[in-house]
Amino acid sequence: MRGRRDPRAALIAASLEDSIESSMPRTSGSTSGGLVDATTHRLAGRLVEAAFGLRLLRQGFEVEREVRGPRDRTCDFVARRDGVTLAFHLKQVEWMHGTGAIDPTSSRVERSLERVRRGWIVGWRRRADLDPDAVASLVAVAREFILGAGVGEEFRSLDARGRELAAARILAPRSSGRVRLIRLESLDLEERVDRLRRLLNKAALQFLPRATNVIVFGIPTPRPTPDLEVALDASLFGTIVERWDRFPPRGERVAHGRAGDGFWEGARVPDSRLAGWFSAVASTRALPGGWWSRTEDVPARARTILDSVLGRRTRPTDPA
Repeated sequence: MRGRRDPRAALIAASLEDSIESSMPRTSGSTSGGLVDATTHRLAGRLVEAAFGLRLLRQGFEVEREVRGPRDRTCDFVARRDGVTLAFHLKQVEWMHGTGAIDPTSSRVERSLERVRRGWIVGWRRRADLDPDAVASLVAVAREFILGAGVGEEFRSLDARGRELAAARILAPRSSGRVRLIRLESLDLEERVDRLRRLLNKAALQFLPRATNVIVFGIPTPRPTPDLEVALDASLFGTIVERWDRFPPRGERVAHGRAGDGFWEGARVPDSRLAGWFSAVASTRALPGGWWSRTEDVPARARTILDSVLGRRTRPTDPA
């Protein structure tokens, strides 16, 4: 595909847009749970590529698709504009069905957890068939848990038959002194981070030599869900953990830092400097996204182009 120098670009873009809007898999309305089937997964991957190719065309890039590199692997797109060449490697975040088993955290009783004076991002879920008294009782237990827990700790409440009633997990610290409560389908953050790191490693094997390589996650929602935001940050920069070798900030009992397991930790994968995300299901004329850089020294022209393709630069979470 070619960008502004190709007179067919507008026709290609219109065709891609029709394909994306009519064929994109939907992420709601199912109660089966788990990953979508393999056929839909492959279709979703193709449409992620189409959505990103459309974005590049609309931004006036000259575009080459499936450029072959070392080890007989291919780069998804090489895009050129304003004297800058970027090699984009797309990775699809799993398309998930909702389980239908957990109510959204919308009740006033549950939202009262956000008034707890602890600077935590807390994952929360509960069964949908609980009566108000049971919910209030579980929230009271969760409040006590949040007040005394640390990063990575979790609690689960089970009924007499061993079935889960509710669960909570401390996902990460936040700068505000109050809880941010988010709904989670799964509390297994480590599993999601591991999946993302595997995708990052696969993308690194496709890097083109002497090119500015950018790994881009295509996500199946208009913007990352809060748990995905935490997982993306941890996969690149490292899991946030308690650090007993540091003095905590004023007013806090424990210091936090990175675990040293991030994709960009130390000298790992030195050719990787840039990564980003974009939504493959939002309006194709205004696809939201964002990008991260490993260091601050991103050339001005490259920053401008990344802003136009992927949206605003995202800073890593401050673990202090």
